[in-house]
Amino acid sequence: MKTKQITQTAAFLAIGLALHAFTPSLLGSMKPDFLLSMLFLQLFHRPKLKEALVIALVFGIASAMTTGFPGGQVPNLIDKLVTTLFFITFLKLAKRLPRMLQLLLGSALGTLVSGTVFLISAQLITQQSILFGALFAGIVLPATAVNSFFVTLIGLALAHTPLRRTIFAE
Repeated sequence: MKTKQITQTAAFLAIGLALHAFTPSLLGSMKPDFLLSMLFLQLFHRPKLKEALVIALVFGIASAMTTGFPGGQVPNLIDKLVTTLFFITFLKLAKRLPRMLQLLLGSALGTLVSGTVFLISAQLITQQSILFGALFAGIVLPATAVNSFFVTLIGLALAHTPLRRTIFAE
């Protein structure tokens, strides 16, 4: 990765980490994952798969450090890696869509994938009796709406700055 890409990744990580750390927990000690939003914005400029997996690992570690869910460290790592693979694949399949629509749909579907993978892996790893339906409806679905809106809003804002060539490069 070039220095410019590393700096951009660090900026997105810092913003996401600050938002993630200070977002209050909701049902079951879970909270919307703003690190995920920043991950989507970082991945949006289509890095190579190897770079994307390293970025996902770094974001997963940061998310694991700030999780409010008991035993949620490993599920955070798993969900960031799976979600990154999904998001990169989605972007490759959705090449013909307008860039902003790719970002909106990718972040919405990616958040659903992330939440689902997190809940399933947390249930399997921690062996807690997690009310999957309640947590999915109470956390994952609202987080999907918030993340999609947030990512699209930030994406639109960045599209009108000097960073647009970096982030929205074809």
